[in-house]
This record gives sequence, structure tokens and C-alpha cells, in this order.
Amino acid sequence: MNTKLYLFMAALTGLAAGCSTDETEVPAPQGQKIVISAVNNVEDNGPLTRASYEKQDNGDLESVSVKWTRNDKVKVFAGTETNLADFSVKEIEDNDAHKATIEGTLPTPLTAATAMAAYVENSNVKLVDNDKHVEVDFSSQKGTFDDAMSRSLLFATATYDPAAGKGVKMHFAYKTSFMKLTLHFGSGISGTASLRLTGNNILSSAWINSIYNGGGGTNKKVEGAVNVPEVAITDGTAVAYIALYPQEISNVKVQAQLSNGDLYDFDVTEEKTKKIQSGRLYQLARTGTKTGNVNDPATAFDGGDGTAANPYLIANRPQLLLLQQKVNNGDKAYNSKAYKLTADIALDGLWTPIGTNENRFSGTLDGDNHAITGTMTVKELAVNEGAGLFGVISKATVKHVRNEAAVNVTVKDASKNGTYTGAIVGRAVGANSIEHCTNTASVTSNGGFTGGILGQVYLQGTDASNVATCRIEACANDGNVTNASTTTSTSAVGGIVGTLNTANDKVADKMVIVGCYNRKNEIGFTEPTRNSTYVAGIAGYANHKGEADNIEIYACWESAAKLAGKGAATLIASAGTTKYNVHHCWARWVDEAKNYGTNKNMPYSECAHGNAVKPYGTNVETMNTAWASATYSFNKNTGEINVKK
Repeated sequence: MNTKLYLFMAALTGLAAGCSTDETEVPAPQGQKIVISAVNNVEDNGPLTRASYEKQDNGDLESVSVKWTRNDKVKVFAGTETNLADFSVKEIEDNDAHKATIEGTLPTPLTAATAMAAYVENSNVKLVDNDKHVEVDFSSQKGTFDDAMSRSLLFATATYDPAAGKGVKMHFAYKTSFMKLTLHFGSGISGTASLRLTGNNILSSAWINSIYNGGGGTNKKVEGAVNVPEVAITDGTAVAYIALYPQEISNVKVQAQLSNGDLYDFDVTEEKTKKIQSGRLYQLARTGTKTGNVNDPATAFDGGDGTAANPYLIANRPQLLLLQQKVNNGDKAYNSKAYKLTADIALDGLWTPIGTNENRFSGTLDGDNHAITGTMTVKELAVNEGAGLFGVISKATVKHVRNEAAVNVTVKDASKNGTYTGAIVGRAVGANSIEHCTNTASVTSNGGFTGGILGQVYLQGTDASNVATCRIEACANDGNVTNASTTTSTSAVGGIVGTLNTANDKVADKMVIVGCYNRKNEIGFTEPTRNSTYVAGIAGYANHKGEADNIEIYACWESAAKLAGKGAATLIASAGTTKYNVHHCWARWVDEAKNYGTNKNMPYSECAHGNAVKPYGTNVETMNTAWASATYSFNKNTGEINVKK
């Protein structure tokens, strides 16, 4: 059966407005009735915005088609994102439930031929970016057929000409494809497993244009991973349905972690699945290879000798734990070495960060754009300690690490504020480099200072002839950052960094934040009205008594949806008259903060603001010019970070 649906639209004339005896009153303009089709099944727990889907068996490839129901809902755009309306099913064809007529009313009548677009609502399909795009979330799935279908995007475009005097035929087609994975672990194995699907062109989300060029084109593809937290294993076999964005894929693998900690790898890619087609359900059966157990202690790294040219290779959780143990136990032979991740690593549960205030990590970790997934739970964090993948670092480099693991931190003494939490690094003391690291997960702590990437930068060197610099470059945060602290002492939350501190007014060392962004998230406190709660999209709090040149933030942008704290600023919040240099940045004004920084006496040169969720093209050009990086730049259309080749 053809997986594309044919829907019909019939234009109806709006009723005239009622008469009025007041000659000065102008009748309100009437909407324009038209017609379409959509989906919505009703279950015991209430309505779900998803389609009534059916599978058509074509051998090892199945197609997926949709039968319309009376509960289906469709969003319709006509010309602009503001001329948007909800349409509902009015009639389903008796002999073919794949065809239907639906009806709705456009708020602004069409007077000329106009490009229209429509899509079927689903629970994991939503409008974003002021209704200019439709976003499909592939990141975390349940592995069931129904859940995969809830990520199905059916999209249609057509031109409606009111002068033609007849309806419009709309051809709905899939923007999504699907896999049915049958995974064999071995006879006698039972329980549950968490799955993680990775590979080239595997997306965690995608944006489809709702109106631009008539609608339907892909605006943004976010590469990442597809996670299935739990699937059942029966007699050694698990079955998972997964929704994917359709395109050419390669090097696709499934990493599975069983409830007992056993790890299995499955190679998914084969010739017939290199090009994933819309609306198809690919049936793939694979036998896994056991690679170990998360609880197995590692006695050696996966290769390398720890030099910059030949770093120690880290391929799994036990080897990452080995690094943690070497550093935290004060083994100087490993503390300042070079390390490189060769695979995504899941940290599901309690985590002890790498590096303590006594034994700081001073080496180099290159994540090679691999991800840390799952959860990082840190309990009883002590004063002057940091929590994140790394705890405390000094004279270190951490680069190309993606964090997708939810970070949850509780402190040992909630009345104290000297604790620091970040997804990548908790505390950076002195000269350090945090480069091209990203966070897409939630970061939550109940104490001190919390940041999306880094908890604290702390500088104390006073030798002007030997200045140390902590540089944070090309980092991005998309995750919500929350501070649940109840202390009456100063505490802060930042999209990139929680707090910037210098020991005294004689400090000569410098900190630089450049080419970073924080976007579309909520940053702040669970009790935002308490005194001494500071929050900002880039740096949550700066406490520095020296010259402005010691702190420099430039070529950064932020578009937090919410900044919840009593002392709020879009870019940097600070104590009293703390000085800093902020220039060539862009910020989104929100109700909580219509300012760049707390200190209104600072110049904020060449900064700009707006109401969008990303900077405008001209602002991107300004930031790129100021950044002048040979390695990175912001994408002019999306504001995201490009790595130059």
C-alpha cells in the first residue's frame, strides 16, 4: 500500500457578520472555513495525539500507513506562521479510511493564491521557534510500536487559490522512518536492557519548516543518539521499534546495557539500510557481542602511552573509572597524561567525579565528540569540591566532550555555598582550557554554584609577568540548569558557568569566555525570590575586585526561555560593582532580565538583543568577526557552532 495519504480540502464561504445599529462599529473580520484530515486515538488514560497506524507487510521491509479517525487533529498554515489554525476530521471515506475530509477556519481569509502547509499532531511533534518550525524529538524513546508512531511526522503542502472556487487536494507524506530491531543476546538471558543507537546521521531531533518556501524543508538536524531506557528480554531476545529521521546513515550501532550490568554491542548497518526511506519500517535481526560488564574493574586502558601523540584510549565505563581512580588516589604518573575517548560511555547511577581539590586533574582529555550518557548522581559534595564529569581541574585541557547524562548533585552541608557543579567540570582552578564541549541534559544541584558546562572558575595568581588564563571556548548548553539551594548565602546559576571568582584585587590571572552559547532552556532557582540568588545565561555570578580586563566575555549569545533568580541578567550577573569586559555578544530579552549585565556602568560594546531564540544573521557575522577563530565559527542561519575543515 502507498504510504502517502491523499487528503481533500473544500473551501467554504464564511457567514456574514450580524448587523449593528451603531454606525461607527466595524464588524469583526470573519475567518475562512476550509477542510483537512488528522489523527488521535483515545485510550483509558485519556486522548493521545497520535495516528491510528497500520503496518503493511512487504517481506523484510514493512510500510506504515495511516487510517484516519474522528479524533485526529491537524495544524494548518496559510502563508505565514500567524495564519495558523486547528483542523478536525469531519468525514472519512467509507471504502478507504486512508482518505478523509476535515474542516477548520483560518483566522485571516486568503484573497490570492497562497502556499499552504499542514501536519498531523503527535505527542512528540511540536511547534517551535515562534511557530516557524515543527520539531520531531527522537532522543528518548520507549521502544514500542505506538511510541515510535508518536514521532511520525505526516506533512503536506499545496497552493490554495480562492478564485478557483473549489477545494484543494493535499498529498500527505512521511518525514519519518522506522526500524524494528530484534536483538539476540543468547539463550537463557532474561531481564531488561537499556539501548543506545548511534551512528553517522542519526539525529536526536529535527526541525521542519512550517512556512518557509511553502513549508516542508528541513531547517535543522541535531546529530546525537536515540536512547531506549528499558526493553524486556525474553528467552534471550528483545524487540524495539525506533523512529528515525530518513536519510543516508552509516556506522550505526546499538549499545545495550542489561540490568545486571552486562554490555553488548550490535552492528546495525547493512547495504539495504544505508538509505533510510520515509514511511518504511525496516525489520532487522542482529546477534550481539558481549563486551564486558559495567562493574568489571579495568586494569589497563584500551591502548596508548599517555603522550600527546599517543594518548591513553578510553573505550568504556571501567576504563573511565580507571582514570578516575588513578587521579583521585593521587597517582602522579597518570594525573597529567593525555587521554582520548573512543566510544560513547554510559554512566547510569552514582558517580565520583574525576579530580578532587587535593588531587586535581592536570592532564588532557579529548572526547573526540563522543558522549557521556545516562545519569551522573553525586552525593554529599563537600565544600571546595566540584561535581560533573570532572570534579576539580588545574592546568588541564578538556575538549570535544558531549554530555547527555542528567547531572544530579546533593551537597554534604546545604547551609554552605562553596560547592560547584557543572555538566563537564565542577571547578577549574588557575590556567585551564575547556574547548568545544556541549551539554544537552539537565543539571541540578541543591547547593552553591551551578553551570551548564562549568561550576566555577577560580583565579588567584598575582604575578603580572606570568599570567595564567582559564579559557572557555566554543561550548554550548541546551539543558535546563537548576539550583535547589536553600542557603541564605550567595548562590548562582549560569548557562555556561555558575560563577567567576578571583581571590583578591591583586589577581593578575585572566578568564575568557568566547564563542559560547546557551539557548531555549530554563536557568535558575527553585526558590527564585530569595535574596542573593544570581542567574544569567552565560555567567551566573562574577565576584571580582580587580580590573575589568581580568574577565572577558565576547562573541557569545544566549536565548534562555526563563531566568529565575532575584539578581538576573542575560549575559552576566555580578556582585556590587564587579568589573568585566563584555563585547560583541547577543542576548534574548526575557521578562526577568532586559539587561546584559548587573553592573549597568559597563559599556557592553557592540552587544545586541532581540526576542528570537537565536541571533540574527548580521549579529552572527559581528560575533564571528570578533571571534576570529581559525577553528570555529557560528552558523549564520542557526547560530550553532561549526568546526572549520
